[in-house]
Amino acid sequence: MLNRTQENALAAYFEFPADDLANLTNFANAEEVFSAFILLLQIRLGHSDLSAEDVHEYAQSKLLGEDSGTVESFRQLCEIVRHPSPQNRSTGSSHAGLNGGYVTYYDQKGLRVQELEGLLGLTALDDGILAPVTKLDVLLELKRLAQAKRAELQHRRPAGHDRTLYGRAPASTNAEQIVATSSDLLKKIESRGRKKEEEILALQDFLAGFNATRGDAAQPKEAETDDEPPPTGITDPHSEHKRVHSVDPGSTCAAEDARARGISAGEFRSHCARILAALEEPAAKQKLEKLPVCLYLLRELKARPRIAEVQAQGWGTLSKLAQQSEQWRSQARKQACGLRHVAVAALEANREVVEVVKAIFGAVRDLALDDFSAVELAADCGIDAIAAAMRSHPGHAGVQLAGCQALWNLATEAVNKEKMVQGSGLQAVLHALLGHQEAARVQEAGCMALCHLAQPEGNKLGIAAAGGVRAVLGSMQAQAGVARVQLPACRVLQCLAADEGIAEQIMADGGASAVVQAMRCANACVQLAGCRVLWNLASWSCCKIVADGGVGAVVAAMVQFPGHAQLQTAGLQNLQKMASSCVSSRKRALHDGGVAAVVCALDAHVGTAELQTAGCQALCNLAIDGDLEGAFVDSGGIEAVLAAMRAHLGHTAVQLAGCRALCNLAGKPHNQTQVVNAGGTRAVVAAMRSQCSDCGARHASIHEAGCHALSCMARSDDDKRRIVSDGGADVIQLALETHKGHQGVQEAGSVALSYLIDHILPAAVLEPVPETLAPTSSPKKSPLPQPQVSVPDVSILQTAAHTLHRTQIPRHTEVQGAAADSVDAPMDREIPPSCGIGRMLLGWRSVFSYAHLSPTKKTNRSSSVTMSSM
Repeated sequence: MLNRTQENALAAYFEFPADDLANLTNFANAEEVFSAFILLLQIRLGHSDLSAEDVHEYAQSKLLGEDSGTVESFRQLCEIVRHPSPQNRSTGSSHAGLNGGYVTYYDQKGLRVQELEGLLGLTALDDGILAPVTKLDVLLELKRLAQAKRAELQHRRPAGHDRTLYGRAPASTNAEQIVATSSDLLKKIESRGRKKEEEILALQDFLAGFNATRGDAAQPKEAETDDEPPPTGITDPHSEHKRVHSVDPGSTCAAEDARARGISAGEFRSHCARILAALEEPAAKQKLEKLPVCLYLLRELKARPRIAEVQAQGWGTLSKLAQQSEQWRSQARKQACGLRHVAVAALEANREVVEVVKAIFGAVRDLALDDFSAVELAADCGIDAIAAAMRSHPGHAGVQLAGCQALWNLATEAVNKEKMVQGSGLQAVLHALLGHQEAARVQEAGCMALCHLAQPEGNKLGIAAAGGVRAVLGSMQAQAGVARVQLPACRVLQCLAADEGIAEQIMADGGASAVVQAMRCANACVQLAGCRVLWNLASWSCCKIVADGGVGAVVAAMVQFPGHAQLQTAGLQNLQKMASSCVSSRKRALHDGGVAAVVCALDAHVGTAELQTAGCQALCNLAIDGDLEGAFVDSGGIEAVLAAMRAHLGHTAVQLAGCRALCNLAGKPHNQTQVVNAGGTRAVVAAMRSQCSDCGARHASIHEAGCHALSCMARSDDDKRRIVSDGGADVIQLALETHKGHQGVQEAGSVALSYLIDHILPAAVLEPVPETLAPTSSPKKSPLPQPQVSVPDVSILQTAAHTLHRTQIPRHTEVQGAAADSVDAPMDREIPPSCGIGRMLLGWRSVFSYAHLSPTKKTNRSSSVTMSSM
C-alpha cells in the first residue's frame, strides 16, 4: 500500500505525460489513448484476456502524427506497466551505487540493502508504518489516476460533438469515434483485429497468384558493406557459398515453423521475394500498397524468431520497402512498437549469425528515417540490443558499419540522444571507430552518429569523457585525405569545441594540427567545417593554431573556393579572430596572402552583408600593426571597405565594421592620404547620417567609430578642409546632439572637433550674432559656461576639447604627435566674442554640457584610433 507521500510522488510523475496525452490534436483520440492505457493496466492485473500487444498497437495508431514528445510520454507510462519493479530506486547512495541491474544503498538503520533497479524511487519514501510498496500497488494507483483523467476528459466533452483542449480547433464531430468505456474499446480493437486478418489473407492470396517464376528468382540483395574483407575466421558476407542455419525437423526451429500462421518458412521466403518483385511492376505495386505488407512481415518474423533464414530475408525485405518511399515507412510506422520487440528477440536468438544481425541493423537504419519509428525503435532496450549485437562481432567491419548506420539514424531524434550517451550506444560507436580505423565507411558512419549525439550541450562532456575526442582524431589521422571521413569528424570537433574544457583537450591532443591536415582535402564542405572548428578553438588557444599553420590553411581554403560564400565568411571570421590575438598571426596572414584573400572575398560577394561585415572586421584587425600598412593599399583593401559601406548603407554591422577599419587604416601615415583621396570621408559621413534599416535608429557605436575615423583622417589642412566640405562637422554635431549621455561619443566627437576647429570657424561664420545674444562679459572670465548662456565661449570649448584629447583618449603614438600639433596651433588665437556659430551652435552646447559635467574624468576604453573588431 502506498502512503500519502508515495501517492503524491506517483501523481507528480503521472501528471506531465498525462497532460501531454490529454492535449492531442483530436480530442477523441485523447480519450481512446487513456482508455487503452487503462485496458493495459487491467491486462497486467489479470482482469482481461485481451492481447496487450494489440491494445498497445491500437493506442499507437492514435498517436500517429503527434510530436515525438507526446509519443515519449505514452512510452513512459507504458514502461511503468512493463517494468518488473517500477517502485524501486533508480540509483543508489553515492558510496553504494548501481551494479549489474541492482541498486545498492543503506537503509534508515544503516544496513546495506540491494534491490532491482526501478523507475520511481518510491521505496525511498517508505515510512516504516505501512507495508513496503509493491508493483501491484503502483498499478492500482496508476489505474485510479488514469480513470480520473479520463473522467475529466469526458466531463469536458459536450454531448454529441468534439471539444478540443487549450483552444485548438475542433476535430471530427463523428460521435462514433468517441469511446467512453473500456468495453467499447475492447469491441473496437477486436473488430480491428478481424479486419486485419482478412487483409492478411488477401495479401497471401495476391502473393500466391503473383508471377511465381519471376518472384522466386528475385532475391533481396545484401546490404552494402565496407570495401575491406572481414578478418580471417569470419564468414565472408559476399561469398556465394554462404548459407545461414537451415531448419532441422527435430529442432526448436521446426516446432516454431509448425506453429506459424498457416505457411512454412519456405513459403514465407518465397513471399518476401515476390513482394520485392512486385515493387518493380507499377500495377502490382499499386495493389500491394493497399495491403498490410508490414504487418504480415511482422507476424511471420515474430512467429519464427530462431529461424535465421526467415529473419534475414524478412528484415531485408522490410529494409527494401523502407527505402522505396515515405508511404511504406508510414505503413511500418503503425507497427513500430511491435517491430522493436521482434527485433530485440531476433537479435537475442541469432546474435552470432552475421546475416541476421546485418539485416536487422539495415531495417532499423531505413525505418528510422521516419521520426515516429525512430523513437519507438530506440525505446526500452532497443539501443542496448543493437550495442550488444555489435559487441558480439567486434572484428566484423560489415556488422560495425550497419550498427553505426542504425545508431546514426536513431540519433537524429532528441529523445534518443541522451539514452545513447548514458547507455551503451555511445560506447558501441566508439569501439567501432577504434577497432576499424582502416575502414573508411565505418569511420564515416561512426563520426556521423557522434555528430548527432554531440548536438545537445549536456552530451558533450559525456562524449569527451568516454574518449570521443581521441576516437575522432584517430579517424582523421588514419583516413587522411578521405573527405567522407574528414567532414563528419570536423563537424564532431566543431560541436565539442564549443565547450572550453573540451576545446583545451582537443588542442592538447593535437586537434588543431589534425584540422589543418584535413583542410588539405580539395572539398569545399571539408574546408568549411575545418574553418568552423578553428573558429571555436581560436577562442581558447589562438596562438597555438597560428603555430600549427591555421592561418595558412584558412587563406588557402579561401583562395581555392572563391565562389563559396559560406566558406569565405567562415574564413574571414577566422582571420578576424586570429588577427586580434597576437602580432605573429597578423604577420603570418600578410605573409600567406591574407589581405589579398580578404579583398577578393569582399569583391566577389558584395551583396552578402554578413560576409562584408566579417571582411571589414578582418581588415580592421589586420591593420593594427604599422609595419603592415603598405599591404592594404597595394591589395585594394581601402577600396574594398568603401565599396562594402556603399553597398550596405543601412546595415549597422557593415557600417560599424567599415568605420573601424577606416579608422585603423587611416591611422597609418602611409594610408591616411589614400583613404581620404579614395572617398573615406564621404563614406564615414554617409555612415553617420544613415539610419538602421531594421529599427530606424542611429547607433551610438557607429557615431563613435565615425568620429574616431574622421580624427585619423584629419592630418593635413587639405584633409581637414575636405572633411568639413564633405559634411564632417555636421555629422559630428549630429552625433553629439543625438547621444548626449554616451561618454564614448562625446569624447570621440570632442577629439574630432579639436582637429577641425581651425577650419570650422571661418566656414561657420554665416552672420553676426545679434547684440541681445552677445555675452555680457569677456569669454575668458569663467572657465565653465553657465546653463543659461546661449552662445558659449569658443576658447573654452577649444580648451575642453584639447583636454579631452590630451588626457582622456589613449591614442597611437604617431598619430598623437601629429594631432597635438594641429590642435596646439589655434589655441592662442584670439576669437572675436561676437562671431556667429550658425549651424554648429547645438554641437558646441553639447560638448560644453559634457565638459561641464566631467571635465577631467578618466576613461577605461582601450583605444580610439587603433580598434579591434572582436
